[in-house]
Amino acid sequence: MQIAKKHIDDWCNNFAHFAPNNGESLQQLFERVEEWLYARSIERSCERDRTPILVVGHVCWSNAAKMIAASQYISKLAAEWPRSVNYQLCSRPDFQPKR
Repeated sequence: MQIAKKHIDDWCNNFAHFAPNNGESLQQLFERVEEWLYARSIERSCERDRTPILVVGHVCWSNAAKMIAASQYISKLAAEWPRSVNYQLCSRPDFQPKR
């Protein structure tokens, strides 16, 4: 299936909020990732053993988690989105809830 140029232009012109075919926008992804991180941080604060949690996810989810942990805002332009990562990359963002 080929993506129409108009859809690519629409996505680039509204990068944070464009949701193709009623899918999830980048804004919605960030909200979902932040909620998940916040819930895990609350769970962890109640535990004595603070062993790190291993999370395996796709690169977009990982980029969102790293950006949230670094207090970065959602990219407004496609050109501002982080470059692809190499396979077998391990990153360890330290998330501190702000609520």
